[in-house]
Amino acid sequence: TDSLAMGAVTQYTKNKNAAVEAFLAGNDLLLTPDIAESYNALYQAVKSGAVPKKRLDESAARIVAWKLQLGLLR
Repeated sequence: TDSLAMGAVTQYTKNKNAAVEAFLAGNDLLLTPDIAESYNALYQAVKSGAVPKKRLDESAARIVAWKLQLGLLR
């Protein structure tokens, strides 16, 4: 994502909601001003079922694939 702290985002939603909404919209990497708050919001969203575990697994797989392709993992 672009920064979740920019005005175009913050005028519509709070940081923790922005992180969950951005993730549900298909973003795998989030630029958030408060990592702990966003992490906790995403954790709770997965735990409650608001974010499907399958979506989290797909995102993690894409990130690992990118890192492998770029030679960042051995």
